[in-house]
Amino acid sequence: MNRFDLPVEHMEKIVPHARLEWDTGRVSVEMGEDREEVITAEKERPCDKQDLFTDGSLTEEGVGGAAVWMRWGREKDRRTRRIGEPDENTVYEAELMGLTLGMDIALTNGFRGTLHIGMDNQAILTTIRTRRAKFAQFLWRGFERRVKEYLKRHRSNNIKLRWVPGHEGVEGNERADEAAKEAARTEREGDREGGREGELDWIEEEVIPMSRAATRQRLMEQIKEKRKAE
Repeated sequence: MNRFDLPVEHMEKIVPHARLEWDTGRVSVEMGEDREEVITAEKERPCDKQDLFTDGSLTEEGVGGAAVWMRWGREKDRRTRRIGEPDENTVYEAELMGLTLGMDIALTNGFRGTLHIGMDNQAILTTIRTRRAKFAQFLWRGFERRVKEYLKRHRSNNIKLRWVPGHEGVEGNERADEAAKEAARTEREGDREGGREGELDWIEEEVIPMSRAATRQRLMEQIKEKRKAE
């Protein structure tokens, strides 16, 4: 293994059969089966004061996630974070980072009652529904802590997540997509605005572990290059 450029010590640690724990009666996921019907319903959906849209992006320049708070249809706040390089992390992790940043917005702004979150990644939503985190467990634990904290703050608090098809003109989703791409391009890790008082436990020095999936792809590419050179 040492013949290849693989910093194994920085790879994510996976716990078999890991399960996310929260009050399932207060966290719901909605994923419509018909894309066109979902798009129509989303565009006709009334605005809310606690609408969050999250997204992730993987580009040649990096991997990043973002969350945008749309209050009554107008952008009120956004958070972004670059988590790594395209050969070290995945878009799945970027999407999860965006979702976690959305929870940060809710917690630091004192949301109460129903929290609405729209995102275009069905794999993340499926994991939330099943609560079986097979990948990106470091990031999933961060999200889990925030969910528990939000539910604990008031008995009326609950979280409703839904699938919003991407690139279909839904303003909140488009803004989150734009912000995530910006995060991926940014060299500096951490919050876009330099950190905010009251954020729970992201610190600038905290390093997101390298993805096993990305590392596997990187290894395969190195093996291919080595064989070509032989």
